Amino acid sequence: MIIDTANALSANFQTEGQNCEFAITFKSRGGSGDAAINRDYMPGLKVLLARLASIGAVMKDVTLDSGPARSAIAAGTMSPDQLRLPETSGLVLASLDTDELCNHISRQQKKINVTEDVGTNDGKSSGGNGTRRIRLDISTSDIWSAKGLDAFLRYGHTVPDISPMTLADSDWKEGFLSWHETLRTGEKVGKDSYYFPSENVRVKIGPRLVNGVPVTRFGIGRTGKDWVVEINAPNIPGEEYGLAAIAIDSVGRRWLLRQGILHENGLSRRIDKHFGDLTGLRSVDVRDTKRPWYPVELLESGVTSLPRGTLEFVKRCGFARTPAGAAGFSHAELFGAAEIAGSYILKASHRVEQEVTRKQGYVWEALEKLAKQNDARLTKPRHAMGYEVDGLVDNAGEKFLLEIKTTVLASDVYTGVGQLHLYEQLIPAVDGARKILLLPGTLGEEIKAAVSSTGIAVLAYDMGYRNDTLVIRFPEETCLFFGFLPSTANVEEK
Repeated sequence: MIIDTANALSANFQTEGQNCEFAITFKSRGGSGDAAINRDYMPGLKVLLARLASIGAVMKDVTLDSGPARSAIAAGTMSPDQLRLPETSGLVLASLDTDELCNHISRQQKKINVTEDVGTNDGKSSGGNGTRRIRLDISTSDIWSAKGLDAFLRYGHTVPDISPMTLADSDWKEGFLSWHETLRTGEKVGKDSYYFPSENVRVKIGPRLVNGVPVTRFGIGRTGKDWVVEINAPNIPGEEYGLAAIAIDSVGRRWLLRQGILHENGLSRRIDKHFGDLTGLRSVDVRDTKRPWYPVELLESGVTSLPRGTLEFVKRCGFARTPAGAAGFSHAELFGAAEIAGSYILKASHRVEQEVTRKQGYVWEALEKLAKQNDARLTKPRHAMGYEVDGLVDNAGEKFLLEIKTTVLASDVYTGVGQLHLYEQLIPAVDGARKILLLPGTLGEEIKAAVSSTGIAVLAYDMGYRNDTLVIRFPEETCLFFGFLPSTANVEEK
């Protein structure tokens, strides 16, 4: 059964394999009326192929796998190559029209006549049907479990009900280690330390071990002393005595869970009973446990994916610590370090190692230079918890709060709008500043009007390369908004 836009499709399949290599057996259509089985064969196959494309799967082969076909191979009347569908090998699904591929698979099935009897010229044959049982051999760029991939192909990214979960007492170490790989997709800022600029979260992996697995500590901001939360492997897997665990949901997917307990540290007192209220997170039902457990990350999304669930969990823990911990900090003006230009190395993890330019740092340095030329000041006020703004321009007493993005993708726009309103509430130094979303290009009029209606001005900068050097320029409209002279707008970086 496949769920598509909340509708159940009568189309069944079976998933086998591990890591990155899988075989999916898509069952045949048969019968009629109330006795029909897999009646949504074609719609179901289209959904399955589209979901495989969405995770970057490669189709290695599609083979006719009907009962007569298997009998023909066993009898020696046909070879596996004769049952392989033409033009279905080595296909990168994300680059194809998967609906057309589905139609192609159906057409090619009809062309295969299966001979079941041996040693006769008039042996029994079958063919002409485009909805027969087939086997899809695929590979994925990310690591999945067979149950996890099966659940994703059936339900997509969401499952109506993931409870009750069961704590895993086997294969739990693999879950933690694969999660660590997602944490290493951040910008490396120290020995096994990583930073996610988009969420202002850093993580330190190890060196201490718990049950053979490195501990993980999370903080807010690029640097800092106190950690917001630790998420470590349990001493006794399958029991609720540890604060974190790997659990299996109702459809077989692996999750990383953590209990709602934050120990006392320099940021706050111990938080436990009110964890859910302070974070806004909901606990899930876990069999044979009494303590509340909270989802941190779905571990079936692949090792090269950003750990979005983890980053959100850490941020929520940071907010939970703020009310109790903020009283211990002075209200002195705090500033973060200037943004860094240059580049860093994004380590290979099931992909080619590549150099990533710190584009935001180039924009910040260009704007700082422009501000100085106009006798203005660009700083980075931050909250005691580590939340820091991209920039605050002070031009003769008029202040501008900046959120700098390096794309005009919807995700960056949504995030930027939320950050600007959040900083206004958290950081006294930016109170009364005009909120600016600074983007490398223009937005459509409809979305620009929507952003402006929230009290945020949308300004642009130009970004390009000259002699392999990133160059940032500010249009005249942007300069005039800040009260800067247009003649100083074209600032080039080294």
